[in-house]
Amino acid sequence: MNRRLSRGGVLLALLLPLAGSVAGCAIFDTGMSEAKDLQRVGLPAQAEILSIGETGLTVNDNPVIALDVEVRPADRPPYKATIKRLLVSRLEVPQFQPGKVIPVRFDPKDPSRVSFDLGPPKAARTGNPFIDNFVPKQSFVAGALAPPPAAPLLYRGSSDDAADLRALIENDYVPLGVATFSGGAADPRQAVEQGQRLGATLVVLYGEVLAAPDISLAPLPFQPRPPGGDGASADHAADTAGAQATIGSLPPRSKSDHEASFWAKSRPPVLGIMNRPLNDQEKARLLRNDGLVVELVTNGSPAAAAHIQQGDIIVAIDGKTILDPLAVPAFLQSIAGRKVRIDLLRDGTPHAVEVQLNQATP
Repeated sequence: MNRRLSRGGVLLALLLPLAGSVAGCAIFDTGMSEAKDLQRVGLPAQAEILSIGETGLTVNDNPVIALDVEVRPADRPPYKATIKRLLVSRLEVPQFQPGKVIPVRFDPKDPSRVSFDLGPPKAARTGNPFIDNFVPKQSFVAGALAPPPAAPLLYRGSSDDAADLRALIENDYVPLGVATFSGGAADPRQAVEQGQRLGATLVVLYGEVLAAPDISLAPLPFQPRPPGGDGASADHAADTAGAQATIGSLPPRSKSDHEASFWAKSRPPVLGIMNRPLNDQEKARLLRNDGLVVELVTNGSPAAAAHIQQGDIIVAIDGKTILDPLAVPAFLQSIAGRKVRIDLLRDGTPHAVEVQLNQATP
């Protein structure tokens, strides 16, 4: 297996195996041929990421990574396997971390063959690269999004893709998906067209963009909270500081490599955190299996007002022990609008905070 990476990241799993970027690249295997074959003959399953490794390969500055996973088929016991190569967008690098669950396909005749699930085939091409190369991500709850504007705002992303991602989520933006492609300067009006189709509030563009007198393209105005913000030590935040995570040393993005992320604005959250389950190392260190690791606190949220911090481990909400992380969103909806006690661990020390939860969105 390749050299392991210690990193945290944002909960969202916008995994982007970039089929379009691999076209014509026969110099080395990016894992796409295996993925396409398993898309045809493999069975679908969920898999938990156990560890992440480097391969030393990049395509259009996008890294090819390796994943150790625990595959959880519906018809047989869980087992461990390795996704040897997976090409991902550099914008999504911080989001691959132990504990995340991703869709995969495995060979029923040889279960050691596992690949990321590419999903259904793409629709016919339209000539708009932001539409033709779009990979959706629908992680939001229906009705939880604010109404979109008539046309989305366009921003130019910074040189730190991961920091942009984190800053947007901290400001209650929800990713709708990403388009990635290569070529000459992109037409921002085509990005607006796709944003309108999606109901996006804003679009963040990377790569060279054509000048358009009717389109405003300002720098992204958001920056992430620094690690150790809100009174947390830098060491405390280090394990979950997704904006600081890198794979190796990625080269600067080429002007011809385009990426556009599309975002909707969410309504005020009930609590305002993004979290993940404990990984195996944390379970062993804390001698417990239950709890949620806080990876991010959104600005102006009830969690921020209660000074919940990145890296805290929530063990109980309103007296209810966190046994099933997947049940937490529904539980929060059931107690929305109340003042509740949240029990947590901070650097291994028990703490309790009172949190006035927001009302549930209509």
